Amino acid sequence: MCRNIRVLAHFEPPTTDDEIRAVALQYVRKVSGATKPSRANAAAFDAAVAEIAAATERLVRQSLVPAGPPRTREREAMKARARGQKREARSSPSGRPYEPVPAPVERVRFVAFGQAAPLAEAAFGRWQGLIAGLVPGAIIEHVGATSIPGSLTKGDLDICVRVRSDAFAHADAALAATFARNVGSTHTPTYASFTDDSAEPPLGIQLVVADGPEDFFVRLRELLRGSPELVGELNAIRRRHEGGEMGAYRKEKAAFYEPLLAPPALGGD
Repeated sequence: MCRNIRVLAHFEPPTTDDEIRAVALQYVRKVSGATKPSRANAAAFDAAVAEIAAATERLVRQSLVPAGPPRTREREAMKARARGQKREARSSPSGRPYEPVPAPVERVRFVAFGQAAPLAEAAFGRWQGLIAGLVPGAIIEHVGATSIPGSLTKGDLDICVRVRSDAFAHADAALAATFARNVGSTHTPTYASFTDDSAEPPLGIQLVVADGPEDFFVRLRELLRGSPELVGELNAIRRRHEGGEMGAYRKEKAAFYEPLLAPPALGGD
């Protein structure tokens, strides 16, 4: 979570209000130990976010005297990647690389659409404003199970950000300066994935080139919205994997999606 609290001062284009609030929110979540406050603590939590955002705004926009040329989000993203590579390459005191610790098995759990969708939709409205400030001109869509009525869902929020091919590199750098990359996903010249597991609900962002090879998230959403039968088949897969390993669920889900996303066969005369 701490790595989501980042430099905001002296940027070109200037830091946005949404970027300032996002950092204030991450700080309050960290020091309070809560990603979502209880009803009893909500007012104090929200007041702290507002106060820290206001103090941060005064600091970065009014108080600090620039000591050099403006920062760019692309440059800051490069520096963040370099720091991550250094952490990965760090050796133990003996000079030998640390032995990797086996990752715990990730289990999958589902909830009903009506239980998760209102929270996801409200969160989408907030994230949409932030992302629009980071990636001007992008088409930002709520996708995934919490956007499809009737679906069982893990309860997370998936967002698809569609950009022109000539805007992809800037969008990739801008999002990487604000969100952690999804290390379990591929990264290509037309696709990148980001995540914030500390968000409420957990957030996944899929950046794609419009009409590129990975630009299928919105199409899949519309296909499922228009077919209760397909939603029922997908829910049956989810029920089979309830409490099971995430990897096995994702494998069967990918196999289910594959024929839906395949290009139509060309008919002959």
